[in-house]
Amino acid sequence: MVRMPKCGAIGQLAAWGNQKQHQVRVLIVDDSADDAELMELALRRQGYTAICERIATGAALMAALVPARRWDVITCDSGLPGLNAQRVIALARQALPHVPVLLVSGRHPSQLARELEMADAFLSKRQLEDLPAIIRALLIRSES
Repeated sequence: MVRMPKCGAIGQLAAWGNQKQHQVRVLIVDDSADDAELMELALRRQGYTAICERIATGAALMAALVPARRWDVITCDSGLPGLNAQRVIALARQALPHVPVLLVSGRHPSQLARELEMADAFLSKRQLEDLPAIIRALLIRSES
């Protein structure tokens, strides 16, 4: 299941998507290096210059959640050992309120009610090919 954020300007989405290259800086909060690599690959396949950093610990999260890092979007896995997705999203909102947070999970959305309320969008790990479109929509929404 993919829950797309609402976009009021479809024309903006189309114009933004027509750009040949677009750089995107993504903080990936995930314990799986393989999943992070698949996310970066999905972005690159759609023409993004993807600058991705995967973190999996609370200390690394705190070091990454600073304005100087200039993240465009934060992705967060729901099943992090030692890190609670709700806490990750709350910390991201507090430190970087303008940066959209995408919940990425292998779990069914019905098991993630609270996390879904907190995140800007949801993506199933079984549909990572949809990541570029969701990030594009999140970035357009955050620019308007």
